[in-house]
Amino acid sequence: EFYAQLSDGILGLPGARGVELASAFPTVNLGRQRTFQVEGQPLSEGQEPPFGFIVTSSAGYLDLAGIPIVRGRGLAPRDTDETFDVAVVSQEAARRYWPDGEVVGERFRIGTDETSPWIQVVGVAQDIRSARGNEEPDPIIYVPFAQDSPRAMVVLAQVSGDPSALGSAMRDAVWSVDSEQPVDDLRTAEQTLSYYNGT
Repeated sequence: EFYAQLSDGILGLPGARGVELASAFPTVNLGRQRTFQVEGQPLSEGQEPPFGFIVTSSAGYLDLAGIPIVRGRGLAPRDTDETFDVAVVSQEAARRYWPDGEVVGERFRIGTDETSPWIQVVGVAQDIRSARGNEEPDPIIYVPFAQDSPRAMVVLAQVSGDPSALGSAMRDAVWSVDSEQPVDDLRTAEQTLSYYNGT
């Protein structure tokens, strides 16, 4: 409810063209690193489990971030807490953990708890540059915001004109919904990339 009201408030600002949510910023923060289980691929004794970086996002995040879907579909508004759990995996995750076949339609569960729900892969997203400076891309798993509950989210706003001019208005939009909500690291995408790249 908070993020829905916030998105509506930001979209009402002059120059705002789109708003998406994510638990990580592309190429800067890859998200939470978690191990997972792939259905039909039991681990042998001593074998390390698969791992990936979990990014929780709204349906249009990949499009706004310029990360194309190369197979299957992206996350969609119909992926809610009332439907089966879904995910989009990066090309690197597909290569590492489903090397022998079509990944779309396959299932996995996050963590080691056997009671955790299975998550169905519905699409594959293009790899992005590693935020850790690695030459090889990292395996990333994108899950819908409606099916996950991260403690903090990044709000990405697409604007026309000077994006820095909307900074104080976006902060006010947050506080108009919840006056006690903390607002950290309010920056343009260019400023964020420059900061983390040390340029």
